[in-house]
Amino acid sequence: MKIPITILTLVVLIASNTHPHLDPIITHVPKSYKVSVADPPLTSCGPIVKDYQKAIDRFMYFFDLIPFPKTFFKDVEWYAKNEFKYQDFVAEVDAVAQLSGHPFERIFFMNFMYEFSTVKACTGIIVRTD
Repeated sequence: MKIPITILTLVVLIASNTHPHLDPIITHVPKSYKVSVADPPLTSCGPIVKDYQKAIDRFMYFFDLIPFPKTFFKDVEWYAKNEFKYQDFVAEVDAVAQLSGHPFERIFFMNFMYEFSTVKACTGIIVRTD
């Protein structure tokens, strides 16, 4: 009796979590960039930030809605530029901040928290372009 109930339960759970994709799937060829690690960050990050400026702006708009105290970000900037061990990373974030026109401390915090929250420490963020 346990086996039929178990099978029925599994079928119900699988069926209730399956949602068919009815719309056509729109694909695109992902952009690729030739970046040299020898280039300064403003040069290597320039084309990428330019292509994703709209997505960065949209993300930062929603990020700015989070009610952080203003003094919090001053401490983040100080930590990044004075105590953070990986200053090459700080230079890249600074370049993204300059190129995108968004504050360094907010971009650093957002990226740092993303890195901190991932189990496998993935360094890429996938950005939707629509």
